[in-house]
Amino acid sequence: MAAARRHTGASGAARAAASLPLGRQESHGAVCGQNRLDHGRRYGHRADHRAHVCPRGRHGSADGPRANVLEAVLCEVEREGGEGEAVPLDVAERAAVDQAAERLLGRWGRVDVLVNNAGLNVQERRLRSLKPAEWDLIIDVNLTGAYNMIRAVLPAMRGQGGGLIANVSSMAGKRISGLSGAAYAASKHGLNGLSDSINSEEWVHGIRSTALCPGEVNTEILEKRPIPVEPAERERMIDPADLAEAIRFLAALHPRTTISEMLLLPTHKRRTKPGETG
Repeated sequence: MAAARRHTGASGAARAAASLPLGRQESHGAVCGQNRLDHGRRYGHRADHRAHVCPRGRHGSADGPRANVLEAVLCEVEREGGEGEAVPLDVAERAAVDQAAERLLGRWGRVDVLVNNAGLNVQERRLRSLKPAEWDLIIDVNLTGAYNMIRAVLPAMRGQGGGLIANVSSMAGKRISGLSGAAYAASKHGLNGLSDSINSEEWVHGIRSTALCPGEVNTEILEKRPIPVEPAERERMIDPADLAEAIRFLAALHPRTTISEMLLLPTHKRRTKPGETG
């Protein structure tokens, strides 16, 4: 888990994950003085957008199991003039999430944006070969992990009078293609429902939630595909930096407006290979 903060003027649009100071925004074109919690795990959309969302003067925190990756992100944030903190943790471990949130909120005092970015998949993803333990792992990280993070920050957001929760979901949560497998698709459909539920229940506290549903993204999760994706094909997919820009847009948006869902698709349509979809 990582936390980051940035102070910026109206001309310096803040990057995605460190969203608006709960309950206030000091210039509609920029995100000012905000704190961000960002988490990711093993095979998700990497750490790339943590550094993008949180440059210059913003405070941010990032979580994940690989301390070296988190430290690299914080170094990038600090080079851009920001501050931050990294807390290695498994988002599926609720007690660890609660402890990390308590620690970070104790230091930074508030959380303006939560980016739920943890996600993984397995290679043997068809129902005929999916093991119960693998089902549990995917649901625990992709869905329950997001719930754990949301649960940890909601009290602070309610007290502050607002906040943004950006849930990095997937087009697998919108339509079934067979590429992602049953457990991953179920976890992302569940995440979309959780995101909608936040907007249904927490709007009275000024809390907004967005489910970002990208198509194929060029991250290491592709390395778990049963049929490998060619490097040239990966280069034409969505880049994690593109997701970061989308999150930055959400963070800079006036808090009177909620975007409940955002679909992001690669411009170039890829033809799937025989066997990829089932």
